[in-house]
Amino acid sequence: MRLALGTVEVGRGKHPVLLADREDRQVLQKIIKNIIKILKVRTHKKENVFYAFRNLLERAFLSKKELSLIMGVFSKVEKILEGLNLYES
Repeated sequence: MRLALGTVEVGRGKHPVLLADREDRQVLQKIIKNIIKILKVRTHKKENVFYAFRNLLERAFLSKKELSLIMGVFSKVEKILEGLNLYES
């Protein structure tokens, strides 16, 4: 059986799982980068924190649905932090 690029059959019976692609992951990475900025992570640690998340996401075997759920949580965190006006303090 041939599989389409970006799909895989794992523990889901005969229904293939659509994997998250690079562009999907980059959207979440932008959200994480903004959260790091809002939290005022020390300058010398900003890159290390971001790269730790990026590396984790690049190594993860994520479906589009899983990435969407994770992105929803991070988006809500981002919105809450933006509402706290941490930029002014």
